Amino acid sequence: MRISDGDITHQLDITLDPATWLPVKTASISLADPAHPVASETVNAEWETVQEIRFVRRWSVLRNGVRVAEATVERTRLNTGIKPADLAAKPPDLKPVLSR
Repeated sequence: MRISDGDITHQLDITLDPATWLPVKTASISLADPAHPVASETVNAEWETVQEIRFVRRWSVLRNGVRVAEATVERTRLNTGIKPADLAAKPPDLKPVLSR
């Protein structure tokens, strides 16, 4: 997958598990400092299913091959009280509501 941003093209490589088609790894090159590009990877180690939807539960982040972060989600919950009509509702003046 390539994402273009004007004159800059970013490449995101996604590795899928052939059995589940879930992403196992995403890899990219950070060009935050173009003189010193940094290889970045996110490795998904564990998935969970909540109400028939798959969520990544455990993952690691590597920079230039060195693990810099690791995370584990303790609990995933879905807000099932939201109705599709509530999500589709638009403000009367069509301006977004940022706070209440």
